[in-house]
Amino acid sequence: MNGSNVYAALCKDGLPVDIDQLIITLVETGRQASEDELQKIIEYVARAPFASYPVKISKWLREELRKHRFEITQSRMPSIELHLLKRIYVDKQWPPHTTAESFLADLHKAIQHPDVRIWTYKFRGEPYIGFLSPSHIQGVPNPEKFIYVAYSPRYGVIVTGYQASGPEAIFISGFENLKRQR
Repeated sequence: MNGSNVYAALCKDGLPVDIDQLIITLVETGRQASEDELQKIIEYVARAPFASYPVKISKWLREELRKHRFEITQSRMPSIELHLLKRIYVDKQWPPHTTAESFLADLHKAIQHPDVRIWTYKFRGEPYIGFLSPSHIQGVPNPEKFIYVAYSPRYGVIVTGYQASGPEAIFISGFENLKRQR
């Protein structure tokens, strides 16, 4: 688990339960979470950092960014920065002035939306929890109806966030143990 991860506790049978472990258990067992558990998960993930590990920049993305006069000289960059560049210049779902901090704040806001829909699943063998909320991002060339945020309980970080037209545009293939929690 990520050392900077802030742990939240939920009591079960009088004993604290790690929220990341709770999410992994939900994925592994396919159990429906209680509303209290979902609320604790929302509160917890809404404070989670975005993955900052260095990511190799694909040739395709490098070329796409170059079309928008954004030249990347390094071979790797922090995951959040790479995601943000893609969301601004390729997907055109966030405004050009968006910072990594404001992008993360937008994702946290989406997780906390009163109408958030939540799924647990495995993707490429790893457990995740996903949050889909009505989008609050306005004034961009390619807005969608929703913002989707995926969180890895194994690493304690948000791994992606983007706008989507709905769950049918997200859960296309490669998802296992997919369960709608809310």
